Amino acid sequence: MSLNENELNISRSYSTQLELKSISQQLPDHPIKQIHTSLNSILYVTVNGSVFTEVHTRTVFHNMFGSYAEYDQSDVQTFFPVMLTHKVVKCSLGLMHLCLLDNHGRLFMQGSNRYGQLGTGDKIDQGEPTMVLVSMAPVDVWCGLNHTLVLMETQSGDKQVQGCGCGSRGRLPGCPEGSPVFVTLNIEAPRTATSLCSSRECLYLICSHDVDEPPAICYIPPGVEDEDHERQQEEEIQQLQSYLCLLERYDSTKMQIATLQTAINQHLTGLSGLHRAFLDTALTIVRQSSTTAAQQLSNE
Repeated sequence: MSLNENELNISRSYSTQLELKSISQQLPDHPIKQIHTSLNSILYVTVNGSVFTEVHTRTVFHNMFGSYAEYDQSDVQTFFPVMLTHKVVKCSLGLMHLCLLDNHGRLFMQGSNRYGQLGTGDKIDQGEPTMVLVSMAPVDVWCGLNHTLVLMETQSGDKQVQGCGCGSRGRLPGCPEGSPVFVTLNIEAPRTATSLCSSRECLYLICSHDVDEPPAICYIPPGVEDEDHERQQEEEIQQLQSYLCLLERYDSTKMQIATLQTAINQHLTGLSGLHRAFLDTALTIVRQSSTTAAQQLSNE
């Protein structure tokens, strides 16, 4: 449900009947999955990852989209689509800027960049989603007043928090002078951190782990195009399938385990180093146990 906040500022608002409206009536084919709000603006994410914004004031609209061209004072509850080619899985809405994260781990920023809060390396406003390259996989995003925070995950599974924009009053711990690009902040993020948010005085990390929940983001490193990623993924599937054929062909448990170890070390690179080491050690133990059992059986 949505409410026009401007009505609350009118002196005669006590006699104004405020009417709630259903977003689904205006977007019947786009069921809403997420709603993010800020002062005088709303951001909607649909079940298929499409994004729509609703801006209630002329100033915020100009900061978000770079012009007044499509703003209609008489109909401030008009939806404006945010055009991206891929599904949006995480997002955040600040006072004058927004951040979107798609299902390939790409970060898109839009809006006011007065303090460098878009992380583009400059202070030029962006009226449409602009991709910002990051060096590791983003997990969650948060837009503050004049800054942006991103929870990152390294290849080893460690987590860190990066930020850009205004750094005063502790907004960017370890970087009080601020930064127009994302920098690593002085925050110890647990490996189980999954999301973050921030208030004026505090930063919060939510930590949890669900082994049954698949990751929402398939990270594509910077410089790798979609077509290259799809081709590499198809080749990866074929190689893994060949390993399965070998496993079915071998009668020896020792050879099966050795083949599985090779597949894990060469292809399951999405696992952290800790998890790969655990699987490799566990398979070595199983192989040694099976060899010992076979020797004891032959001796008998």
